[in-house]
Amino acid sequence: MPAPALRQIVKACLKKCFQWYKTSAIILVNTLVLIVAVNVVLYYVFKIKDSSDEPAAPLPPVENPVFQKYGEAVVLQAYPDLRREEVEQLLYETWSTSLIYDPFTLFKEQPKTGKWVNVDRAGFRSIKGQGPWPPDPKNQNVFVFGGSTTFGYGIPDGDTIPSHLQEFLQDHWGPQVRVYNFGRGFYYSTQERILFEKLLGAGHVPDVAVFIDGINDSYWEDIQQDDRPTVFQDVLGQAFQGPPPVTTREVYRSLLTELPMARAANSVKRRLGLKENPQPKEPVSDEADPGEFGKVVREHYDQAWPLIVKRYYRNKQMVEGICRSFRVTPLFVWQPAPAYKYDLSHHVFAQQLWSFEHDPRTYVYPWVAKKVAERPEELTENFLWLADMQEQAKENLYVDQWHYKGKFCRQIAASIGSHLIEQQLLGATR
Repeated sequence: MPAPALRQIVKACLKKCFQWYKTSAIILVNTLVLIVAVNVVLYYVFKIKDSSDEPAAPLPPVENPVFQKYGEAVVLQAYPDLRREEVEQLLYETWSTSLIYDPFTLFKEQPKTGKWVNVDRAGFRSIKGQGPWPPDPKNQNVFVFGGSTTFGYGIPDGDTIPSHLQEFLQDHWGPQVRVYNFGRGFYYSTQERILFEKLLGAGHVPDVAVFIDGINDSYWEDIQQDDRPTVFQDVLGQAFQGPPPVTTREVYRSLLTELPMARAANSVKRRLGLKENPQPKEPVSDEADPGEFGKVVREHYDQAWPLIVKRYYRNKQMVEGICRSFRVTPLFVWQPAPAYKYDLSHHVFAQQLWSFEHDPRTYVYPWVAKKVAERPEELTENFLWLADMQEQAKENLYVDQWHYKGKFCRQIAASIGSHLIEQQLLGATR
């Protein structure tokens, strides 16, 4: 092809490309200008609308979350002596306030004052006939440590294990006994040991220290194998490491959803009855094999339970050493759990607890029972096995899936108090 002809073809192509670029640029700029203009107009429209709208009517009260989870009729069966309004207030006081940060133990129950649930600023829950703080050394002072079952989630102050324990000991040993409830939600033996050390370090030395454990110490999903409670770990980790990086996609999504045009589009969707940002759902299979799931749990627990039990034993040994130094008498109680030797046909909340069959405590408790029967060196006279005390029970013992009713708390407290008196563990210190 001759050179002049080739130059003509190239010149014509460049001219077309320039015209295409010019046209595209004009369309793009006009589109951007239009988008900006529309958003500016909508911004002021929404601003005027928001300022002229009447204050929104107060939202109706949110239904009790415990009622939502189990059903109101089921929950009320666990409180035959209370009116519905009283049950709702009790559950509100139990679950309404969040845990707060506490040095070394990571978190604790928030101080509160209510009709049913009261938590002192010193860190203990009030009981019936609460003794003074700081404890009077002239009294026989008993500190009780444990998780939420010791704290008494879902029951009044006077129905907790520590409250019934004080009443039992005052009736059967002497009126000078004063019990302090240091049970806290989610706590297990490591956190209880640290809390005990903190109290001793602050000069609050009891005559007897009771540790009620078993349920929280047996659950591998809540306690890592390297002895870190998973509760609040992510939040506290972010406080030092910073929040996780935000992806570009998340930035774009946030910008798009905050644009006035996006708000207008969502308003149109609502008027048309369409859902905002519908999320595709994966089909849920109803053919899951519980036997296969149980096999996985058993295989995991074959490796996990020795670590769990060894951790408990080590915490027990450390507490015993500390108690010898401070002349405190310790008592370690292995508590009842609904997954072990309890006829679940009497459990009001059993229908919501299909996973009990595969609950980790189902594997840990029998092994500890075997060790108790063998009476190893780790389990001496200061260990009290109460896990099977509900074996013959023919009634509901729980106010939800885990937490004891007041009547059962009284039975547990009587067993602890009887052991303390029979073994002459009261009045044997300082």
